Amino acid sequence: MCWIMVGTVVELYNALLVFSNRGETTICHLHKPCDGHPMCITSSATPVIDFDNVEKQLAQGHRSTLPSCDGVAMNNTQTVFCFVEIKGWDQFVARNIANSDNLSEEEKAKIDQQTAKYNLKGKLEQSIKDCEEITGQTDLFPTIPYAYVIVTDINSDVAALDDFFANLSTLSETASVWTYCDDKMKTLLDNVDITIKKVYAHCRDFDSIVSQIRV
Repeated sequence: MCWIMVGTVVELYNALLVFSNRGETTICHLHKPCDGHPMCITSSATPVIDFDNVEKQLAQGHRSTLPSCDGVAMNNTQTVFCFVEIKGWDQFVARNIANSDNLSEEEKAKIDQQTAKYNLKGKLEQSIKDCEEITGQTDLFPTIPYAYVIVTDINSDVAALDDFFANLSTLSETASVWTYCDDKMKTLLDNVDITIKKVYAHCRDFDSIVSQIRV
């Protein structure tokens, strides 16, 4: 392999862009349910690199493809390198949840089982290894400032509002599906025991949140 030596966030990002042999994209295209079927009035504009493709290129011919982050991006000052992982819940809820305002214990168990499949730490670690392999530098991070951004189609504000009104109407402590999923995802991210800036973002807020990340 011809190593691409880097020393800054921009240099690493550009090295991965060259290595991927594919142009930049957005999280809307990386998220399969949204690719070609946009669900929002406005689409994300922040450039990202398809890191799954980087992993495929790296593995080609000498090993199997391993789970990695969905994408990488930079903040607006190009001083923080962002690993991006997308976790959507809309389709899962549509298939598995009968009443989004009143979760049964069985439905909570389904959500628990789904989140248990999300190996956030493993994907981050593999993505870091890929960057090190491509550059030939084992000391890339945290020399290069970096963050881990989990993107979801759960809107935290809406989830909290839904839960508030559900509790008012039912006089119960039953969480809405969105609040339950939201809490599970935040806990999952908090439990990633790697020293790194961790950011949880609703997909519609991705541009504004990523642009302002500082470490």
